[in-house]
Amino acid sequence: MSAVRDLLALGSPFVAAILTRAKALTGVAHLGRRPSASQQSALEWLYPFCAAAGCPAQGQLEVDHRLEWAKCHYTMYDLLDLLCAHHHGLKTTKGWALVEGRGKRPFVPPSDPRHPSRRSGGEGGPAP
Repeated sequence: MSAVRDLLALGSPFVAAILTRAKALTGVAHLGRRPSASQQSALEWLYPFCAAAGCPAQGQLEVDHRLEWAKCHYTMYDLLDLLCAHHHGLKTTKGWALVEGRGKRPFVPPSDPRHPSRRSGGEGGPAP
């Protein structure tokens, strides 16, 4: 951990995390709050519209962390979505969420049985 602190003290270090399962690459994360340029490009390709099913919003989409960045302190492509300001606001202030998956999908209130916190018992993270 002291090596990480030393790097952070430099001001603007590049720090990345490579996630593996056995020898298979499962994801690339970085320890900044915003997506890296490659993550942002991939998100914009996957989400030319808001990820909420039925929402036609195309411009000024906001990056949404499925796991709160303030709790996990990393940004991983597989755990990011793009939402319009309306849907991002509902998630942030009212607990709504996208159902698990990728791409366009239902956006549901906390009481919906498909809500990620009901499936995993947590903050919308993957089920154990």
